[in-house]
Amino acid sequence: EYDWVIAYGVYIDDTEIFLKEVQSESRNLVNNLVLRLIVFLIAIITLGFGLITFMERRAKRKETEALKVELDRDALTMAYSRRAFDFYLPNAYDRFKESGISPLFLLVDIDDFKDINDQYGHATGDQALKAFAKTIIERNRKEDRVYRLGGDEFVLVYEGVREENDETLSEIILDS
Repeated sequence: EYDWVIAYGVYIDDTEIFLKEVQSESRNLVNNLVLRLIVFLIAIITLGFGLITFMERRAKRKETEALKVELDRDALTMAYSRRAFDFYLPNAYDRFKESGISPLFLLVDIDDFKDINDQYGHATGDQALKAFAKTIIERNRKEDRVYRLGGDEFVLVYEGVREENDETLSEIILDS
């Protein structure tokens, strides 16, 4: 029977060196983690702002396009508006001066339209205008334009129609 105590001894100087190494490694790890956390947060914030900016630009572009449609289209008939015609006309004239080719313009006024409004009411008159514009727009080619100048007055613009075909085209519109 032995009553021995076995112990392992470490010099105090050795523990201080060990503690300094552990503290140094701990500081380096903490500094590294803090740096990574800061970079990660900056990346998240940058991506967040980028996403917000992208979404705002996209929403603004959609709103701008919708506003342009509202400005360029007559709300009742969905024909192009007088404002759109006012922008189109100078450009068409410039193209005519350059090429010598003029688009065909047909001015259409619905006869006795005031009588429809007076006799049946403005709601019925609006329905008649919608039906008229829809019929004309559907029968036109993709490149043709229908502008509502106001009231019951419309301008139909046909690009690339030869002069000898203008009467035939007018008759087709009247038959509509």
